[in-house]
Amino acid sequence: MKTNMVDDVMGFNSPKKRIRKLSPNIIRIGDTVKIVNPEIIIRVGYPMSFDDACEEVKKLYHNEILEFLNKTIHKQETVPLYKSLLIAHINENEYVKSKIYKKLVYALAYEHMHIKGFGGKERKIYSEHRQELLGITAKVTKIFIKKTGFYFSPSGGYDNYSGEYDYDPGGLDKEKTHKILELDHWLSNGLVFSTEWETHYLKIEACNVEKIHEGDSQNSSD
Repeated sequence: MKTNMVDDVMGFNSPKKRIRKLSPNIIRIGDTVKIVNPEIIIRVGYPMSFDDACEEVKKLYHNEILEFLNKTIHKQETVPLYKSLLIAHINENEYVKSKIYKKLVYALAYEHMHIKGFGGKERKIYSEHRQELLGITAKVTKIFIKKTGFYFSPSGGYDNYSGEYDYDPGGLDKEKTHKILELDHWLSNGLVFSTEWETHYLKIEACNVEKIHEGDSQNSSD
């Protein structure tokens, strides 16, 4: 069957894009869900969280940080330790609230976590059961994919006998993948949050909710 060349060039005779229906079982951003198991996620990670490390750093190096700030910010001359700590105590409240104090704590906390091996090798989900949230409905605003398992370090290297280089980059043994939803429900006090999440919106595994309404975007084109 002959077709008009102009129509072909303009795309008038090109086949229409096929519209496919997305699976109704998959939870997506914009869907409304109901909580059927109120196991609310605090954080995902190793036993020592970043917040834990920050608190330990403050206990271990608080005086040294204040002494350092006094010597660098105020450009004071070197003085005996007891005098330096006395001066630091005068400005303690001011420094503890300052950005530079927090930045130093954060920097030391990252190193502290590495030195302590993150408190253990198991990366898992830390959660809290909140019975009062059972049955609430909320819209999905974000989706996170997180991994859990047991960390193993890199290994291998150059084999002088075979002349080959065998290297394992390390990773997670017994690895599991978790789909975590952020819902537009602001949590009340009662949970200890990690700075990892940045907000206090409710976080929960997708397996602990049921989808009750799809969002506006239900179809997509190939």
